[in-house]
Amino acid sequence: MLSTMKLQGCYRASNDRSVRGRYPGRQRGGFTLAEILVALGILAIGMSMVAAIFPAAMEFNRASTNDTLGTIICENGLAISELELTAEVVNVSPTPTVLTVFADDTKDDHIKKAAQRYPTGKTDSRTGFVMMVRKLTATGSISQVVTVAYRKTDKDNTVALVPVTCTITGGKDVSGGAGNLRIGSPLINRTTGQFAFLDSINSNGTAGTLDIDPKKRNLSVSGASFYVLLERKPDGSSIPITDMRRSPAIKAMSKVTGLRRDPNPNN
Repeated sequence: MLSTMKLQGCYRASNDRSVRGRYPGRQRGGFTLAEILVALGILAIGMSMVAAIFPAAMEFNRASTNDTLGTIICENGLAISELELTAEVVNVSPTPTVLTVFADDTKDDHIKKAAQRYPTGKTDSRTGFVMMVRKLTATGSISQVVTVAYRKTDKDNTVALVPVTCTITGGKDVSGGAGNLRIGSPLINRTTGQFAFLDSINSNGTAGTLDIDPKKRNLSVSGASFYVLLERKPDGSSIPITDMRRSPAIKAMSKVTGLRRDPNPNN
């Protein structure tokens, strides 16, 4: 019995016209150099577009993470202030109507350092909060509490609220600060409790701009006293601006609340 063999698979194109005519469906052609170059060009354009948006996506993700984590830490700090602080404690500060620091890495009296960390009680955590409090009036228990959440670059470093004198012109441009201005630090007015974040600084930390629209909030003041948040070495010494231009601050919140009165203020 005779069987017919069927041509299978790919065949190299033949120069024999009789073969090409006999099996017209079996011809296989490759890509030309021009087609390959066009495809590579399209791929290069696509990869360059992805590379361009990658840093922006990373920054957006960082800001979103900090905003979520910072909100949790700040709210935790506000809740702790209502549990641990009393109106009498705030009244003891030298000037009760001016923001006074009640919690940071240099203080362990009113609010324990372990309670300042997040998660609460974890002593080696890089995240936590600092807290300032002032009374709204010379008498009474209504106070303003300002908390700032932070994320340190090293768990052994410390954070501190440093008082600085600055001038704000046009509601946005900052000068002064004695070299303590850092990108991302809230500039917190010690008298009013208002704050805005530093969006940029110069090379020596003595001038910068705030990330606010001066049309929406006017912070134009001359020679006012502020707080900025700095990260320091384990021994408390400052880190040069050339080594660290960004503040550890990730979020700040303010709340007006009525602090409880101590039933036994003399004990």
